[in-house]
Amino acid sequence: MCHAHDAVRVDTGPRPLFDRRDRKQSKRLMGGIDALNGRIGRGTIAPAAAGIRQEWVTKFDMRSPRYTTRIGELPRVTA
Repeated sequence: MCHAHDAVRVDTGPRPLFDRRDRKQSKRLMGGIDALNGRIGRGTIAPAAAGIRQEWVTKFDMRSPRYTTRIGELPRVTA
């Protein structure tokens, strides 16, 4: 059960001992990133921690059969 006097703001909770991030500056930066993405297009700019979007994927239909693991599946060659 939650009473009104139990409610606290999210930003007033305990912070990690070694947390050195400037919350106000981080909030401004994220607002700027959101504004640019809204104006230019989604995914135009992102924090480095988000990683790089890869446009390519492995095509499994082009991979080789299990020649290295199944001796019975080696191709037979006759001359």
